Amino acid sequence: MSDQFSMDRRRFLGLSAGAALLLTAAGEIIAAPEGSGSPATTPGAAPAAAPKPNPGPPVKCAVIGLGVQGRAILEGLKKEGAAPVAAVCDNYAGAFNRARALAPQAATLEDYRRVLDLPDVQAVFVATPTHLHKQIVLDAVSAGKAVYCEAPIAHTVEDAREIALAGKGSKNVFQVGLVQRADPLAQQVIKFIVIEHAHVLAQQ
Repeated sequence: MSDQFSMDRRRFLGLSAGAALLLTAAGEIIAAPEGSGSPATTPGAAPAAAPKPNPGPPVKCAVIGLGVQGRAILEGLKKEGAAPVAAVCDNYAGAFNRARALAPQAATLEDYRRVLDLPDVQAVFVATPTHLHKQIVLDAVSAGKAVYCEAPIAHTVEDAREIALAGKGSKNVFQVGLVQRADPLAQQVIKFIVIEHAHVLAQQ
């Protein structure tokens, strides 16, 4: 390995680490209490203000798909408090073990259609493998549920188009998990990494 390549490799790794730190710092700044002028994690900073109580009634939810992302959603809902989980769903019975620790009061169902039949479930989070998204989302929208679909939205362009059209025509909230991709700060960091990576490769 040449000295030039070693230097470029170290520089690229340094730039990548710097970009990661930038994303972390940005997240801390966004999470800082409004008007604090400093990240919430800054030593000596005033503690974050308690979240304001939800002005509306709780929205009962269901999580369909209990893999890594499904459990992450359950953790978020548990912290939120205003969105109690009424049901969890997966076709692998072993997935319920970890889910019960996060949503002990939730009904455990293996067929997502039974979840959609529950009248008290107002919103569903779809976190199944991507190729299963389309039919679940279409059925959930038809059942009158608010829907959050994890990214990637679908396995094919055609499926993605059907999901998008269903969401557009829904009378309820429809959201796809593309928040970070739509974040201007994240987009700038990604451009920075790509440009610097190309620059490093050009010098090799």
